[in-house]
Amino acid sequence: MILVKQEKLLDAYNPTVQTDNFSGDYYDALKACDLGAGNDVCLIIQCATAASGASSTYQFLFQGSVSDTSFGSPLNIVSVPSLVSEAVVMTAMVAGWEKIIKLPRLSPDIAYCRYYRLGVRIGGAGGGNGVFNAWLSNDNAVDNHPYAAGYTVL
Repeated sequence: MILVKQEKLLDAYNPTVQTDNFSGDYYDALKACDLGAGNDVCLIIQCATAASGASSTYQFLFQGSVSDTSFGSPLNIVSVPSLVSEAVVMTAMVAGWEKIIKLPRLSPDIAYCRYYRLGVRIGGAGGGNGVFNAWLSNDNAVDNHPYAAGYTVL
């Protein structure tokens, strides 16, 4: 299945354990294929509820698997800090925080997985209580970017 518009990866997910957390939800493309059918695909992560834990950090891990829904040997598609997921201090995770990441299309190994999931790594001195939503989109994600109250787009 080619990504048509948007597919949800996380829906009100609340990781609390200081480790790599995965919700159990994943996106099934029905076969290993180019998700964007030649077009770019973005990963959008949004904090719905503010996190706590001043000395802790969040890092997001986007993984793919060719044929395994349990992700026994996942392909870490985006865990390189320069591509997506620099560790973000929890105090920066306020409600409305959002990160839009254009996914790399480096080789068939990365572009052609069947299953995809997003994990949250909590590091530092403890867990948090942030609630996250995330989805894949082949729309121009910047066009749908929410702005703070009082912000004018010219």
